[in-house]
Amino acid sequence: VAAGSLHLSWSADVDLDLHAWMTVAGGVRQHVYFESLRGSLGRASVQLDRDVRSGGESETMSWRDADSVTLEFAVHAFSAGADIGAAKALIEGTAGGLRWSLTPPIGQSGKWWRLLRVDRATSSIQVWNTIVDDPTPGEP
Repeated sequence: VAAGSLHLSWSADVDLDLHAWMTVAGGVRQHVYFESLRGSLGRASVQLDRDVRSGGESETMSWRDADSVTLEFAVHAFSAGADIGAAKALIEGTAGGLRWSLTPPIGQSGKWWRLLRVDRATSSIQVWNTIVDDPTPGEP
């Protein structure tokens, strides 16, 4: 899945942030997020359009030429005490001709909403949709 995008929106007055990790064979990794809006490894690139610090607006992460990397995506609840589910967060994604949406799972707690992995080896998208305390890339 060489190209696509994720669109994060939410309504609460909290700061949520989209994050992406690009990894190539051999383990070289780049992290794209509000302090590093663009990343590239080889021909692959990922870009975050902007850092939104309160609900009512949205952030979009897009990638292209990513057939040589594995991509992993998550949302971080940056605001102290923020609840991703209560923020009414929504992810809308497009990749490989597919369109989908994700909402946070109910009954889970943590500061990170792990979204999905775009796997270069299998050309597939693996959806996690879990709330965790640690979004360590590479872990299921």
